[in-house]
Order: sequence, then C-alpha cells, then structure tokens
Amino acid sequence: MVIAVNRYFQKAKMLSVSFGVVGASVGMLSFPLLIRFLAELYGLNGALLIHAGLCFNIVACGATIFPSKRRQFNKEKSDEDKPLTCGNKETVGFSFCLQPPFIAYMFTNFLFMAALYIPTTQIPKHAVSIGISVNDISLAIAVSGIGNMFGRISFGVLSHRYESHVVKLWIICLTCSGLIMLMVPFSTKVEEFTIFMIIYGYFEGASSVGWNISLFNLINLKYYERGISIAYFVAGIGLAVGSPFTAFLSEEFSSNGISYYIGCGMFVLGAFIMIPFASISAITDNVLPQPKIQNESNSTVYGSC
Repeated sequence: MVIAVNRYFQKAKMLSVSFGVVGASVGMLSFPLLIRFLAELYGLNGALLIHAGLCFNIVACGATIFPSKRRQFNKEKSDEDKPLTCGNKETVGFSFCLQPPFIAYMFTNFLFMAALYIPTTQIPKHAVSIGISVNDISLAIAVSGIGNMFGRISFGVLSHRYESHVVKLWIICLTCSGLIMLMVPFSTKVEEFTIFMIIYGYFEGASSVGWNISLFNLINLKYYERGISIAYFVAGIGLAVGSPFTAFLSEEFSSNGISYYIGCGMFVLGAFIMIPFASISAITDNVLPQPKIQNESNSTVYGSC
C-alpha cells in the first residue's frame, strides 16, 4: 500500500502516505468490537470464518491500486537510474543498504516493531489479573484507534509542513511512545488503561507514519521502494520476536511490569540511534560519494562495483 501511494503521488508524498495508512486506525477501532460481537453471536469459529471472509476483500482492494496502463509510471530509466556495469558484471542498486543512515534506520525499525504491540497483546491478561473484566479492557484497547487516527493524520500534516524535520518528529514520537508505557504498571482502573491506550495510540500512529516516511529523507528517493520493502521484512522479524519474548520474561519473573519497562527501553533506544541522522533534511543530502567508473564511451559515470 505504501509503495502504491508512492507511485501514484508525485507531489506531497509524505502527506499522501500518511493519509493512505489512516485506514489502519479505523480497523483498530472497529474490528475488536466487531469480532467480540460476532463471537457472542456465532461462537469463536464462526467469528473467525467471517473475519477471514472480510480479510479476503484485501485482494480486491489490492487489485484496484495496480498502476493504470494510462499512467506510465515505469518510464524509460534515465542514464543515472540504469544499472551500471563493471567488466561483464552488472552492479545491483542496493549500495544504499551500506549507508549509515539506512543501517541506523534498520536497527530502529527492529526495536520499534518489537515494542509496538507489547501493550495490546499483554494488557488484557494484566488487566484481568487485577479484576478488570474482559469486555471493559477490550473496549479500552479498541478506543486506541481514535488516538491512532489523529496521530497518523497530525504527523502527516506536520511532515508536509516541516519536511526537513521528519526524522526529528519521528524521534520525538518514539520517545513519547516509550515513556508513556511506564504508566501501565501503575494503572489499576479501566479508566486509567483507557487514557493510556488513547495517548499511546496517538504516538503509536504517529510513529508508524514516521517509520514509513522518514526513509524519504534517509536514502535517495529512487531507492525508496527497495528500502521500505527491506524495512518491512525486518519489521516482521521484530514483530515475531518482541511480544512473545517480553511475555516470556513477564511469566518467568512473575511481573506484569517488566514487559513495559523493556518496551520503553526499546522505543527510547531506537530514538537514540536516530539522533545522529536527525538533521538529514533533503533526499539527496545523505547520498554517499560514489567512485567514478569509466565506461566504454570514455564518459564518466558514478556507481559502485
């Protein structure tokens, strides 16, 4: 979806990506309540079957965003975009992966995703253990979608207005996401969990958008689609590791708070890693000098072998 938006919108890319992912917030708000209703009506198996049917609509939605033949997005590549050759070997355009901004982004990406769903996956068990009903805590988690929606929209607007400060805004949101998690171990009432989820949802939504669009300022724009694809792969690893690992530690040490302390540390460490690159303000500012290569026509091009 992010790549499709990037293809379709040549102007105001950051704002376009931000609004393009707002739908996730609507899903966060509506689906927990819908599934609970369906489970009461049809049982868990029936609810999951209906949920699967709804999810299959993603295929139809995905088909609608394929580039139209009337729009030629894949124009003939310019000379600077064509793969360069060194001898008989063709160089692959993945040299941006070795640039310090992208490496730092990958580390932060992993930590961000590892910590992202700790509250939503572990608060239900925590809340029930202190006497809060499942229905009440489910509603508290669902309303996080409201904060998430405003977070995504506001970050998009701010990033459009202050394009040179996107990475800085992301760092602030990551830090706030981590610090607000320290509220959970001391929460004992459903109202406190609800307030936490709305605030956390706001910074989570903003951080999610920041994660997608900060890359515009960290690597050359022509490598964005490759870079964000690699980022999603690393994000999957973070998602697979973060919540299960912290849940294991929580049970091992019989402490509900340890997961949130670790999550806070992940968010803050990720923000700290990005600080040296917070001042990168233009898409081409961070492009490292490339060695000169002499081609067959004796003209000088730039690339790497």
